[in-house]
Amino acid sequence: MKAAIIYDDFNVAIKAGATLRQSAHQSSLAIEWHISLWRANILKFPPVATEALMDAAEAHLIIFAGACARPIPAWLLNWLERWVTLRQVKDAVLAVVSADGTGGFSLSASSDVARFARRHGLDYISDTGVASGDVLEFLTAPLIGPELAVPAGAYRGWNIN
Repeated sequence: MKAAIIYDDFNVAIKAGATLRQSAHQSSLAIEWHISLWRANILKFPPVATEALMDAAEAHLIIFAGACARPIPAWLLNWLERWVTLRQVKDAVLAVVSADGTGGFSLSASSDVARFARRHGLDYISDTGVASGDVLEFLTAPLIGPELAVPAGAYRGWNIN
């Protein structure tokens, strides 16, 4: 499965990626996550935004890590609108995670992302649960659980931009 993490908080992005990888190991399903990270503010620039769009076209999950989607800036909303037309995964899921004040992270609510998901028939995961559709349980359970330690160098080879 493929995930794209759009972040303005690098530490939260790394923890979210590590949690996804950990969830794959703990599930009974044989899943390998292919994760790419994209710093939110560079998606303002057309060449990078296009590269990120091509990369995220096959994403099963897009995670917004940090405060980059609360409220969602117009340029990021534009990027999402373009992604919707290019996406190749019909049942894609959107999620927002943020730092929880204790050094850990948790699911967060973003009414902008939730509205966008509803408008386009996408699933959305928030701190109140799955907002729509039928999402695999292993996507939500690890994000609600305790913080995972991120091993040194865990982000190597993740296409960090």
